[in-house]
Amino acid sequence: INSVAGVLKLYFRGLENPLFPKERFNDLISCIRIDNLYERALHIRKLLLTLPRSILIVMRYLFAFLNQ
Repeated sequence: INSVAGVLKLYFRGLENPLFPKERFNDLISCIRIDNLYERALHIRKLLLTLPRSILIVMRYLFAFLNQ
């Protein structure tokens, strides 16, 4: 697992554009502060839909991998 995590870390550091753009980072953090889970999910979804499709595809693969 550590070697896979290391490779992923290197891959994401090497990206020209970060997976979570800096201009969206604070918006994402503010979503965490929303107590109502339904409202939080809506805000996160709205935020994710502003990202380019290519980033969403990479996120899906990453989260599917991390879920296993």
